Amino acid sequence: MADLKTEGLNELIASLDRLSGLSDGEAEKMLAAEAEVLMEGQKQTGRSMGVHRTGVTLDSISHTGLKTDREGKRAMYVTFNGVNAQGNRNAEVAFINEFGRKNMKARPFIRTANQKYGEAAVKKAEEEYDKILKEKGF
Repeated sequence: MADLKTEGLNELIASLDRLSGLSDGEAEKMLAAEAEVLMEGQKQTGRSMGVHRTGVTLDSISHTGLKTDREGKRAMYVTFNGVNAQGNRNAEVAFINEFGRKNMKARPFIRTANQKYGEAAVKKAEEEYDKILKEKGF
């Protein structure tokens, strides 16, 4: 009969338990780093597509704080906040630019930026995660 002997299994399990328990603050750092890349990408793409007559809409891009749903999934959202000088919500102006209307061609700056900068955003979150792991001694 074969014998199975392990060494360090308890330490590995303890390390994995510590690793899996990202705090809300740590998750927020990772998601904020990712959101910052997307926000800047949306601003740059919007400017290049002509979504900058006054700059108010692009300057209104920000991200929410950490949100947690009922299932415990954490997320952060990139949004357009406030209103312009005419009283129109910046989110509405962004939507019209993104999808167009009868007399205006669509300028899909949000979708284009998210596709173009998505990998860079994930990489930035990974870098933040790496910092967190190093702080924990991994």
